[in-house]
Formats: sequence, C-alpha cells, structure tokens
Amino acid sequence: MEPIKVIVENLPGSQHWLIEWAPIFIVVVSLILSLVALYYSRQEFRRASRPYVWAQNFAYLDKHNRLINQPETIAMKVSNSPAKIIKMEVSLQYPSKDGDYNNLLTREESNLARFPAESTQWTFVIAELSEIIKQVKDPSRLERYIKITYSSLDGGIKYYYTFRSSYVPNDNNWKSIVEEGN
Repeated sequence: MEPIKVIVENLPGSQHWLIEWAPIFIVVVSLILSLVALYYSRQEFRRASRPYVWAQNFAYLDKHNRLINQPETIAMKVSNSPAKIIKMEVSLQYPSKDGDYNNLLTREESNLARFPAESTQWTFVIAELSEIIKQVKDPSRLERYIKITYSSLDGGIKYYYTFRSSYVPNDNNWKSIVEEGN
C-alpha cells in the first residue's frame, strides 16, 4: 500500500508590498499623531487651568461717585483657579545718588491660599506710607515694587508677577512703570 500524500497550500500569493505594508504604516502614523496630540493637549490643559495673580492700585467710589484713591492700599486679584501664594514681597524704594535703590520699607507674606471669585479681591495695606512720603525730598521719585511668587494649590509649576510703579503726588496715586509675569 502506498502512503497518501496531502499537500496544503495555504500560503498567500505574491502581492504587491504596498498592500502588505499599508495597514502597518497607517497604524504607526496614527500612533505618532495621537502621541503628539496628547502632548499638546496636556500643555493646553496646564495653560488653561493655571491660576493668574496680579496687583493693582486701589480706589473706590464715594457717595457722590467720585473716585477716591488710596495709595497705601494694594488690591490683589486671582482668576482662573485657586492659587497658593508662595511669597509676596512689597517694598518702597527711593533712588539714591549712585543710581541704586534704597529700601525704605519691605514687607513679606508667604504661604497663603487665595480663591478666585468675580467680585472679590484681597488687599495689602502699607500703613506707614504717609509718613514715608513726608520724609523723602521728592515724593515723585518714590517707587513701589511688588513681587508675587505663586503656584496652583497642588504645587507644580511656580509662576511670578512683578509690578513696579512710581508715586504721583498730584493724583495721590501710583503710575505703572513695569508690569510683567509668566
């Protein structure tokens, strides 16, 4: 008796290389594009959910709708998300003859948590301002420097805000010189 020989030919026929590799190429390109999209969406989420903190001059309206400036008071605002104020430094400086600045007063606060709200702000008062204005020769050369270092409540990236302004005696207010932040 002769053995039976069975041959199974299940091998694919010769196809063009594009037909075989096209699906693999599409998968690899899709994977790369999704990783790039993930990277940019994470960056945009960080940018959109970070807190913003800034300082401004404080004034209010009296009962006759006149604007009353309070140069000794600094108003601070938070927007977008809660912020942890790591360090806030407020100093009054007067330029010396050699071009450097003399610190007349420096105040620091740290480790504060502030929450954003549409109509709220927190204030910082320099009670000694009127005394300092009387002591300096030329009050218009008096400068106020504010530096705020902050982050989101969970820590993470540290941001900063700086604000330098000069005193305007005629208006009893501060005029912005430099305002910057990241």
